[in-house]
Amino acid sequence: MSTQAAFAEHVLFSGGGTMGALMRAYDWAASPLGPVNDWPQSLRTIVSLCLTSRFPTVIFWGPELRMLYNDAYLPMLADKHPASFGRPAREVWPEIWSIVGPMLEGVLTTGEATWSDDLLLPIRHEGVTRAYYFTFSYSPIRDETGKVSGVFCPVTETTERVQRARREQTLRREAEVARDQVTSILESMSDSFVAFDPQWRITAINASAAAAMRQRQNDLLGKVYWDVFPLARETNLAREFHRAMTDHVAVVFESYYPPWERWYEVHVYPAAEGGLSVFFRDITDRKQAEEAQLRLAAIVESSEDAIISKSLDGVVMSWNAAAERLFGYHAEEIIGHSIRRLLPADRSDEEDLILARLRRGERVEHFETVRRTKDGQLVDVSVTISPLRYAHGTIIGASKIARDITARKKIEATLARQAAELQRVNEELQQFAYIVSHDLNEPLRTMRNYVQLLARRSTGNLDGEAVEYMAFVTDAAERMQQMLSDLLAYTRAGQTPEIQSADCETVLASVLNALQARITACGAVITHDPLPTIRGDATRLGQVLQNLIDNALKFCQAKPPRIHITATKDKYHWQFSVRDNGIGIDPQQITRLFQVFQRLHTRSEYTGSGIGLAICKRIVEQHGGRIWVESQPGAGSIFHFTISEGHR
Repeated sequence: MSTQAAFAEHVLFSGGGTMGALMRAYDWAASPLGPVNDWPQSLRTIVSLCLTSRFPTVIFWGPELRMLYNDAYLPMLADKHPASFGRPAREVWPEIWSIVGPMLEGVLTTGEATWSDDLLLPIRHEGVTRAYYFTFSYSPIRDETGKVSGVFCPVTETTERVQRARREQTLRREAEVARDQVTSILESMSDSFVAFDPQWRITAINASAAAAMRQRQNDLLGKVYWDVFPLARETNLAREFHRAMTDHVAVVFESYYPPWERWYEVHVYPAAEGGLSVFFRDITDRKQAEEAQLRLAAIVESSEDAIISKSLDGVVMSWNAAAERLFGYHAEEIIGHSIRRLLPADRSDEEDLILARLRRGERVEHFETVRRTKDGQLVDVSVTISPLRYAHGTIIGASKIARDITARKKIEATLARQAAELQRVNEELQQFAYIVSHDLNEPLRTMRNYVQLLARRSTGNLDGEAVEYMAFVTDAAERMQQMLSDLLAYTRAGQTPEIQSADCETVLASVLNALQARITACGAVITHDPLPTIRGDATRLGQVLQNLIDNALKFCQAKPPRIHITATKDKYHWQFSVRDNGIGIDPQQITRLFQVFQRLHTRSEYTGSGIGLAICKRIVEQHGGRIWVESQPGAGSIFHFTISEGHR
């Protein structure tokens, strides 16, 4: 061998550990593979890759599939090495050749790679055949002509993993059998049973418990108990469960679960591996019997209201101290006697109607009526009467709560009289305002007409100062006339509105038509969202919208006004909003905004009497709503007002 060839072999087999040393010392010229210098480049490359890899790898080369491998592959060969080195695979692996031989031949023939996952191979080592599992692939190695001349095989033994998985599967099957046995026992129990892990997941539950929880067993398994029943967090059941889990102690208690209206007796035992085993039974019938007795006893306890129990035929069975104070009878005077003793002659049929409703299981709430006391006086009372039942639901009588509302009735009567008087005074005030407005307008018109007549006749005869004085008189008369007109409009706004169906789309269209000349003159853009049909006075609602839009057109600075109207609904109201891009309002001045004749600007700046928003406020309040504004100087304004949905 030349020095150059020897150096090439040294480089090729360097870094290969035991197998690298073996390959460097091997007489390749005397082997079927021939001198290394004659090897195809593909073989030299794959051998170098194999030797430096830490993954078990074997190369099958040539028609006889002679084996070359790395150090990581040696444990799989065991006692077959070193005799296996360079030998045909059929001779090395005769015990598995019927399995892997066709696979290798197929790669040589077709050039297609194969993959085997956890393949069982019966391998013989030291005279003993054992089952081993391997995951490996066979990939073709092509020489410079493109012909498949060998097979590259990375391989890993998976025997331990496969056997471990099978052992785990066996253990799972055994656990399932044991669990089935336990489940069978639990399902045969009359008590309900549920088990939790330390994270409160339900790990076991019998049919009785699932039925009590009103769920299917499969739907509950694996679920966190508090996620399925969040309301249970607020019960003593949660506190006792946590105590048993935290302190690792057994607890026994009774618990009421409001959503189901059921009582339970609960036994909780901590599990050795963590978690809880819980046994419970429904004790609602027993608790209801106890509570029925407590309710009947509670009727006669002290109360500010009269509390009475009676049978279904109207016989008084209990009578508390408040009943004595209200009706004047001591308990021994009335118990055992008919409740009809308290009924005035003109209300004798009320008791029959009440008893009929109670027999049907109905509750009588806040029924206002009149009852007679022992000394014959009549008192106004509000009564609430509920049927009393046995635990199984049978109605056995009634509990009655009576409250003296005589003082409230007197106050209501007084308020009604005052409201009627206020209505009369308001009507007279409106009539007075109308008369005053009408009567004052006439002399104002006369004064203005004569001043204008005097001005025409004295043309050229009066000096500048006199002309100015006459202009002042005319202007004052006109402003006084406008104020009287506005005052009359404000008074009329306080009249009862004519409530009917009002299409706000139509109302707005009418308002925009009336303002069309002003809208066109200032180039305003007015838009709106869809508006509803509501209950209201269409004419007065139009006044509100017209005043708000007119103000938006007036207080618009130099830019063209942009106005947008919206309407949204909540539970009780429709809320309308009118947004503009005008001069805005100082927040400190907003409290004055809706007062009569309040102006925020001089007449030389903006025209108007300062009554328009006061009229809006009065109309909105007549419709059960309110009006307010959001604004900042220079940032425009949004006027909001509400109309009551239930306004009649």
